[in-house]
Amino acid sequence: MHTTQKYPLNDLCWIYIYMEPTDLKPRIRYADEVPRMLHELGDRFLLFYRQFPYLNDGLGYKLVLENMDKELLRHTIRRFNPEMRDLKEDFQQY
Repeated sequence: MHTTQKYPLNDLCWIYIYMEPTDLKPRIRYADEVPRMLHELGDRFLLFYRQFPYLNDGLGYKLVLENMDKELLRHTIRRFNPEMRDLKEDFQQY
């Protein structure tokens, strides 16, 4: 008998974009919880983040971001973060 593994449909997912202090190329990642995201960021600059209630939605959005033209990606980041500041301070309570 074949059984399939069921996954919860409400997997919380964070999509975020960061830059290295020495490199201006934005990098797109995902995490399942804020403390993990902050740990992975270290001293990198958090430029953009978005929370999704479903993992598939978040990973789909990540794929869209990864396939964007550089200028459109930069425009998307600037709409969310016009000053291009480090957004890690938004998560000080973690």
